[in-house]
Amino acid sequence: MLTLALCMVVINIPVSLVVYFVFGLNHSRTDTLLSVMLSPSAILFLIYALVCMPFARRLAQEQRRLRPLETLAAGAMMYIVYYLSISIAVQASGHNADVHDGKQMAGLSAAALLGTFAGAALYPLLFRRLWMPRRPRPPR
Repeated sequence: MLTLALCMVVINIPVSLVVYFVFGLNHSRTDTLLSVMLSPSAILFLIYALVCMPFARRLAQEQRRLRPLETLAAGAMMYIVYYLSISIAVQASGHNADVHDGKQMAGLSAAALLGTFAGAALYPLLFRRLWMPRRPRPPR
């Protein structure tokens, strides 16, 4: 899962560059490249997970292929923890998010990375605990 999260972070960089430069967000002084990188939508996060799934499998040299529903669940889990970590970082900074405050943006970036990778690390634990089909115990 950590490989999937790493691939998702890497694919977010060119997508953010395209959004920032092609769609004209660079003319607005309210958006910076870092703020565009830190604000992917939930749908984009899930698409990143689906696109990165085969690459992550090859990089991690996994034998079993992730099912699309598992991949979407992993992406959703990563997004939830990502969003919560950014929200906690904004609250801890003492004021609202300001894209021109370099220290706050650095803290939000670190929180975003930690949140994404924490969600990727938590997913297998929750998957085994909640969703994995359980076999009935053999009779004694």
